[in-house]
Amino acid sequence: MDKINFTEEQRLDIKEMQTLLEGFSQLDKSRKEILLATLTGMRLAVEADRQIRGKN
Repeated sequence: MDKINFTEEQRLDIKEMQTLLEGFSQLDKSRKEILLATLTGMRLAVEADRQIRGKN
């Protein structure tokens, strides 16, 4: 299997997500759904902004 080389920004994103998931596991189901929807929306907004600005 090939090794994946992450950029520093991607490594920080992964570490952030791991921290979020640790806290996430302690929430009840409805709060998890709300948080997941919010994070998904934020991620989509960031990706759209990057594409608009040409930073793929």
